[in-house]
Amino acid sequence: METEQGIRKTPTIKIDREKIKYNFTDNAECPSKDCLECKNLENCEDEIINRWAKIPDHVFYKLLRLHTSAIKTFLFLSRRANFVVDNKEYGTCKFTYKPIVKATGLSKDTICKGLKELFAAKLINYEVARHPNNPKWKTGHIFYILWMFLDKEIKEKLVELTSIKTF
Repeated sequence: METEQGIRKTPTIKIDREKIKYNFTDNAECPSKDCLECKNLENCEDEIINRWAKIPDHVFYKLLRLHTSAIKTFLFLSRRANFVVDNKEYGTCKFTYKPIVKATGLSKDTICKGLKELFAAKLINYEVARHPNNPKWKTGHIFYILWMFLDKEIKEKLVELTSIKTF
């Protein structure tokens, strides 16, 4: 669609709110089926709305070659990883299989296969988390999202290089 001067005009898109209902949580426990009409939306803010995972292109293209179970597991872990750069737990998250099973809809065995595939693709690393008072007790896993560590190192190197050039 063009105007008289030949400038392209972007068409206005109208959204019919009666036809579109959106629930951010996709959670069976949430009583609301439409987040915009929810009376308790502020309760979801920290846990749902303010969480996001930004994945670099080089990781995205690696993911395209993996099975669905690995992709679902990776997306869950990436979203839950600590993104605060100055935090000592940057790029890590601690989980048992139970919340991953619940969020992805995959079985524990399928998640294990996905984790092995992610490990082989060098996208994650993980170790067994142990109870501090009794190292024989397993309390879950600590997952390391490896691209986040590499990304942090690259950004630190760029800051170092730019600071050298300015002097």
